[in-house]
Formats: sequence, structure tokens, C-alpha cells
Amino acid sequence: MAQQNASWLAAFVIVLLAATAGQLFRTFALERLAVMLERRTASTLDEDIIRSLRRPVVLWATLGGFYLALLVVHVDPDVAELGADVLSSVLIISITVWFAEVVVRLLVAIVPARPGQASPVTGVVQNVVRIFIMLVGLVLLLGNFGISVAPMLTTLGIGGLAVALGLQETLANVFAGMQMTIARNIRVGDILRLGDGEEAVLEDIGWRATRLRRLLTSATVIVPNAKLGAEVITNFDLPTPEVGVLIDVQVHYRSDLEQVEAAACAVGREIMAEIAGSVPTHEPFVRYRRFADSGIELTLHLRAVGFRESLVIRHECIKRLATRFARDGIVIPYPIYAINFDQERAGAPGEHAGMIHP
Repeated sequence: MAQQNASWLAAFVIVLLAATAGQLFRTFALERLAVMLERRTASTLDEDIIRSLRRPVVLWATLGGFYLALLVVHVDPDVAELGADVLSSVLIISITVWFAEVVVRLLVAIVPARPGQASPVTGVVQNVVRIFIMLVGLVLLLGNFGISVAPMLTTLGIGGLAVALGLQETLANVFAGMQMTIARNIRVGDILRLGDGEEAVLEDIGWRATRLRRLLTSATVIVPNAKLGAEVITNFDLPTPEVGVLIDVQVHYRSDLEQVEAAACAVGREIMAEIAGSVPTHEPFVRYRRFADSGIELTLHLRAVGFRESLVIRHECIKRLATRFARDGIVIPYPIYAINFDQERAGAPGEHAGMIHP
């Protein structure tokens, strides 16, 4: 009896020492190593990985202490084997969870993000990576208990068909999100024009829906991945962030078009030279488009370094165009519809049948 009590006391001391050693290792060794790497390397990835060990290292040391304690205490062999399986299972689960988070951090760090914007590794990619690593950990966990996964995979394959039929909409959103992420036609931080004409910034592609932020109101918009993937989308950041700024305006039919073109181009040059966010090397030009109902339509072509800057350039250009046209006597007509009564009377049906005309 005294020998058994001594073995249990020794086991308790072993577990306590192991936990204390893990705590000391976390407090001193890991923290000092992280500080040393922070001083020697420009990247923060290595010290982030070291610091990610601060939580599980105490657990792993304690599990090692329990395993050594099982070798000391005198218990039934079946109980000792079961205890060893439980300890190894907890170890597998903790390593799997830690490794999944480390891999996600590596992906976020390796794939470069544009300045001032979120990582292009979207939520759907992070979740898929986590699920894959968790499934690998589950296979190892089942193997630890001697459970064969082959029959289970067969059963899941048969039942998976029924589940897939019941989750068509969810699976469609998942695969649409993965396709958009892999294709890289739209990326986190890109400015998009949706099918309804709304402009928004892409913030994240989740496993079910995509989160966008309206450009002007900053309101959040949630769009199912499948619906977004089926829309016609304009990406203002591909292939280059530079965008053309098209200013549409009408002038009176009696206007001197050479004078109009010269005045509009002069205003455009002022904008390109003075307004931040414009492309100074761009030479503004005018293209007349058509004879409209109220006047002659023309478009002044400017250029901005990005879509956000184009809003300011458009705003300033409209103000300066209105001022310049007013100064030069160039008329911007109101929508006017003129009825020529003489033309209507000539050859109108019923003219000789006593019809009354204005």
C-alpha cells in the first residue's frame, strides 16, 4: 500500500514538474526567441509562429508529464493503454488545431496584399484549408483508436450524395466562392460595379456570401457567392487601377464646335495639372458623339490614377466646365422639344375635310 501511494505521489510530482517546465519554457525561452527574431528579421511571420506556441506548449508538456506518470503508477494494463490513447488523442487534436492556424497565417503572409488593403487570401480559402487539415487530423485520431476509415469513407460517399442534393444552394455558394478566389478576376480591395450599377469595395469572399462595402455610403452589402458569380461585374482595378474619366455634356446647335472643343480641352488640361489623383501625362481630348434632341453631345476624356480619385476629378471638371462655357458664351441647352406647326399643317390628313389646326 505504501509503495502504491509513493507511486501516485511520484506521478503527481512528475505532472507538476512537467507543467511547470512548460510554463517556464513559454515565459522565458519562447518569448526571448521571438524578441531575438524580431530584431534580426524584417518579417514578423517567424516571431508570430513562435508566439503561436505559447498556448499549446504548456498543454503538450503537461500531456508528456501524464504519459510519464502512467509509466510510474501501478494500474491495470488496459487502463494504462486507454489512458495513453486518450493522451495521444488530445495531443493530435491540439497539434491539428495549432497547425491549421499556422498554415492560414503562412498563406496570409506569403500571398502579398496591396498597400492599405486586406489580405487577398479570402475567408473561403482560409476555411477550406482549416477543414482539410482538420479532416487529416480526424483520420489520424481515428487511426489512433484502431478505427479503419475505409468503411466510413464508403458510407460517407453514399450518404454524401443525399446531403449534396439537400444542400445544393449552399454548395453552389461554396464552389462559386472558391472559383472567384482561384480565378483572381476579383480580389479583396478591388472596386467593383455590380449588375445594378452600384459601386462597392470587395472586403471578403466567405464560404456562403461575399461582403462588399458601398463606395459612397460605406454600408455593408452581403451578396450570395452564386449570385455574384452569375452577374456581369466591372472591376476598376484590373488590369490597372488607372481609369478613364468621361465627362458627357451637350452644347447648343448654334455653338462653334471648334471653340467648344478648345475650351473643353483647356479645362481638361487644368484638371490634369492641378487636381490630385489625375494622370498629368494624359492629354485630354474631346469626341463628339451624336445629334441629340436638345443639342450636340460630346465627351471629354480625362484619366485618374484610381476610381476613388475619378469621383473628385469628375466633380471638379463639371464645375469648371460650367464656369468656362458660361464665360465663353457656350450654351448648355435645357431639354427642349419644339413643334413646327407649319410643317404639321402641310399635307396633314383631313386638311380638306374641315379639320381645325392651331
